[in-house]
Amino acid sequence: MNRQQLLENWVDAMHDGQLIKKTAEPYFNHLLFVARKAGPLTKYGYEIGLCHDLFEKTKVTAANLYHALVSFGYTEVNYIINSVQELTQQEPKLQEAARLFTISPGAQTVKYADLFYNIGWVARFEKQEIRQPYLLRKKELLHNMDKGDPGLRFETQALIDKLLKLP
Repeated sequence: MNRQQLLENWVDAMHDGQLIKKTAEPYFNHLLFVARKAGPLTKYGYEIGLCHDLFEKTKVTAANLYHALVSFGYTEVNYIINSVQELTQQEPKLQEAARLFTISPGAQTVKYADLFYNIGWVARFEKQEIRQPYLLRKKELLHNMDKGDPGLRFETQALIDKLLKLP
């Protein structure tokens, strides 16, 4: 197994038993989507995408992640951990947007991939009265979050615009 496969297995085990809200899908599927979407677009995007929710949704610490990454053969572990920490919500939702404007381009790229997935999820599972304000908030967030991959940012903005036109 290569180091990405080892990391996948470990992250999957850390999220064991967690499901995507309102579905019977393993939470790991969300992480894999984000990793695959961001992977080709930014340095260690695959790894950061896999790990982006570890600190919020599991008991994994930065030290745990450090040891796991080293054991799988990664050398730039601090870059990966710092990016994951940038994506970890540390303040109330209202203040989170301001922080996201300042995170690194690589972390913003992973956030675009995360938003792309979440926007699709909201479109499938939330009622119109929840969906519409959510999409408008994410549209504004993306307008101000402009340091990541421009192609993925545009793709995410286009998805929002398409969904806002639906009844």
